[in-house]
Amino acid sequence: MSASLDTVKQFLQLAESCVTDHAAYVPVLHPEVEEIEFPNLHNKQSVRRNFSGIIDGIREGRELLNRQELAGWNFVTSNDNTVVAEIRWRGEMSIRNERVVPGQILTGHLCRVFELKEGLIFRLRDYYCYEMF
Repeated sequence: MSASLDTVKQFLQLAESCVTDHAAYVPVLHPEVEEIEFPNLHNKQSVRRNFSGIIDGIREGRELLNRQELAGWNFVTSNDNTVVAEIRWRGEMSIRNERVVPGQILTGHLCRVFELKEGLIFRLRDYYCYEMF
């Protein structure tokens, strides 16, 4: 297994567990990391995040969910610095709003492209496809 793939898996495990301690991400995220989440069912426009923004997004997710699961991981490494991950995401909602109720399970099919620099995640492009609810 490549070091790049190990780094990506470590990041995904932290995110799945909703870890929000900045220090936990220092071994996996480059200080100048940029994430781009392309438009999807939850975000109508692209969203760009830096290191702190990524952690803030995980914190926001933790506030909306009772639990989440990343499964069905499939990884493709195109070179030592790029990893593409296909993931099935399931999340149990903890909130009620006009679209969801507590306990409702949402499912998404994710494609995440990780580019690494100096052994750390430097660029992250997210393509999220959520099942209708």
